[in-house]
Amino acid sequence: MARARKAAERHQEEIVESASLKQQEMLEQARHDIETETRLALERIRKEVADLTVLATEKVTRKTLTSEDHQRLIQEALREVDFSALESGRRGNGGGTG
Repeated sequence: MARARKAAERHQEEIVESASLKQQEMLEQARHDIETETRLALERIRKEVADLTVLATEKVTRKTLTSEDHQRLIQEALREVDFSALESGRRGNGGGTG
């Protein structure tokens, strides 16, 4: 009877350990997924800011901008938008390198 009890206890410990490892894997995958989605969202926001800046400038000046004008305006707009709060919040979640 004692042998069966020890085997059952060992089996239960293995189940708990396996569940714990699975939980850690799932948490790590969730962190990775959040990091990836955050990075993609920031890239989309930057692109949208750039597109809106060019569109607004074209409307204000009522002319089509050259490629150099586009690049200059995009760079100026992105410098003016403060993404640091979003990026530092992303780093603070315990995320990895990315």
